Amino acid sequence: MKNKIIYLCLFILYLSVFLDAKTKIAVVKTADVPLYNEVLKGIEDHLKTQGFADKIDYYIVDKIEAGGEEKILKDVNVFKPDIIVTIGTKATKLLSSIKETPIVFSFVSDPVKEGLVKSMDTSGNNLTGVVSDVSPAEQFRILKLALPSVRKVALVYSSENSNIVKDGEIASKNFGIELKKHLVSSKKDTLETLNKISDVDVLWAIMDPVVWGDVDIISYAVENITLNKKIPILGFSENFVKGGFLFGLYADGRSVGLQTGEILSKILQGVQPKDIPIQYPKKTKLAVNEKVAKVLGINLTSEVIKKADVLY
Repeated sequence: MKNKIIYLCLFILYLSVFLDAKTKIAVVKTADVPLYNEVLKGIEDHLKTQGFADKIDYYIVDKIEAGGEEKILKDVNVFKPDIIVTIGTKATKLLSSIKETPIVFSFVSDPVKEGLVKSMDTSGNNLTGVVSDVSPAEQFRILKLALPSVRKVALVYSSENSNIVKDGEIASKNFGIELKKHLVSSKKDTLETLNKISDVDVLWAIMDPVVWGDVDIISYAVENITLNKKIPILGFSENFVKGGFLFGLYADGRSVGLQTGEILSKILQGVQPKDIPIQYPKKTKLAVNEKVAKVLGINLTSEVIKKADVLY
């Protein structure tokens, strides 16, 4: 009888420890910047609404210092997380070396190109998450909302963005738009290509460091494409719109965080990462430069003005 009581007490103790056990989540951010902090806040807020707030033990790395990669990997392994969350491409590439732990990434540009996942439909491994790029379908939807008469769109891109370009081809056809593609490989190549662009209604700028990673190219595009050739530019950043692009559609940090939190919730409920498709941001922000529209003689629809989060 005494032994039974002892066993019962031990079982109750074990059960209470098991029920009180917290899920360990390691969060690694590429950099300690406002955008990534907004993403993390969104993740935490979603998990709170799902009742996970008191059931999670976080280990957070705010940024990746140069030369500190090995220490981060070591510290994360020592923490022994049940799930890893990465924010930004650099953090995701670093932590992807860990193969046995589910990894949910956020704000990664083209994970297929980076070799992180097999496809947008299935990673084929222990990763899943939300990309930073707004889907081409959403970009063309807003483009047609703003400029219903658009028929021809030029795109300058590098080989690094072949997957996004493929989605762009499908989206453009669905909206009755002819997509004129121009493949480039360098700054010189980009400038020469921009100089030749004509006979289009809009230039579509996607997140491509080869094409738009240099301020000289951005300035050249605004001066020669927009002001001289009167071709508006659809971009991916509020700063670009402030600098002379007609409009820009970009992901909202907190919303991407909430979306990432939804994926985390599924994994916490037992779904495998490879069974959760990679997602584009569901909610976006729109910046519009009314001054540029006036210079170009463009009358933007009232719908797009109302939808704009930022007006210049």
